[in-house]
Amino acid sequence: MQSPITIRTDSGNHDYLVRRIERNTIPFGSQLVINETQEALIIYSGKLLSKLSPGTYTLDTALIPGIKNSLPGGDQSLTCDIWFINKTVNNNYNWGTQSPVQVQDPKYNLLLPVGAYGCFEAYIEDFERFFRQSIGTK
Repeated sequence: MQSPITIRTDSGNHDYLVRRIERNTIPFGSQLVINETQEALIIYSGKLLSKLSPGTYTLDTALIPGIKNSLPGGDQSLTCDIWFINKTVNNNYNWGTQSPVQVQDPKYNLLLPVGAYGCFEAYIEDFERFFRQSIGTK
């Protein structure tokens, strides 16, 4: 039997939209800590089982409705994926041309180097829809 663990993401790092917890087998009794700027999705057998808002949760069958009937008898852990979703606006996404593109000037018939760069920000409004369309199993 595994000992309960604490699952959280680095609270000081906001440069992600979604982050998957790599640990697949999570013992019951483990703590799931969701920061104020996050939500979490629990995926079991390829299905979205639970969407959790900020707070501290103890992982057990009461937290995830319908899971108890799916587990083999006497199972003390849950094999699942936990995805943390960042609710803050992220503006660290830079774009641009790595090297200038040569464009011909029509009047003087010269090749001019043209480049472009900038940044954009992203925010996920509907977390479940984003997960199903962008991250979920295809």
